[in-house]
Amino acid sequence: LQLDQGAARLRASPSRFGRAGLMARAAVLRATRPLATPQLLLDERLLAGLRAVAFETSVAQRGASSFPEPLGSRTVTDVRTDAGDLYLHADDSVMTPSIRENGLWEPAEGAFLRRALRPGHTFVDVGANIGYFSVLASGILGPEGRVIAIEPEARNVALLKANLWRNGCGNAVVLPVAAHVETGFLPLRLNEENRGDHQVGWQQGATTLVPCARIDDLLVGHSVDVIKIDTQGVDHDVIAGLSGMLDKAARMTIMCEFWLDGMKARGVDPLAVAEGYRQLGFELALLGADGEPNGAWPAEIVATAQADYRRYVNIVLCRS
Repeated sequence: LQLDQGAARLRASPSRFGRAGLMARAAVLRATRPLATPQLLLDERLLAGLRAVAFETSVAQRGASSFPEPLGSRTVTDVRTDAGDLYLHADDSVMTPSIRENGLWEPAEGAFLRRALRPGHTFVDVGANIGYFSVLASGILGPEGRVIAIEPEARNVALLKANLWRNGCGNAVVLPVAAHVETGFLPLRLNEENRGDHQVGWQQGATTLVPCARIDDLLVGHSVDVIKIDTQGVDHDVIAGLSGMLDKAARMTIMCEFWLDGMKARGVDPLAVAEGYRQLGFELALLGADGEPNGAWPAEIVATAQADYRRYVNIVLCRS
């Protein structure tokens, strides 16, 4: 009777993976019928619940569309990094040689994430590229945490999935879309030399259309602890697309790029963007070379980006 009641409660409870999760759970419960003694009944009930959770997670996270695809041996290179062994684009002229030489990528950002992330957190990697930060975060968050990697470019997605797979990142899912302020499609302009510089929203020079969606729509019912955004000049649009989540979240940390040229090319006033972040209730900080955030006013952020030869800085937005 206890087993039947427990199974009924488990069967009736909602699944965070929707219909696929409920179907998987029902199948496991049918397969794990109780044995004879009371102790075995209790053990089997616990095992059934654990198996149901594990199986529905496997179905939802490792469905056919989530398995990595075969990679071209001549188009990728294998590099050991501080986050794990990763496949990189062999013909990339920016990220690949830097990681090959140093064994890491964007050390200030990595240092910040190591301080900000905790086991059990939910981390969203927007503009995940080939997955360096997703793999890094996965190891920090542990089995109770979640990594949601968002990346629209197909060849990046292939390496992203492969890198998560080879590093055993079972707490990670890949969403092959562009995070944006609206749901639909956007033109994607590719940069074949710098595979981290693909840019959405440009009709001129675009070679493909990619699906886009608001984070609010992608993560309905989920709370998020830390978000990393690197979307080449449209980071503010990504943040506008999580306004619903922000309305409900008292705490959230966002690390994002603040690229003057990318915003101005789109007719966006960088100072207005920084002021807008404050109006959303965030404390603003410049990310230091050591990975420590240093509080700053909007005008100071713009001035620091103007003084940098790359015309950008990384900033931290924090609600606490």
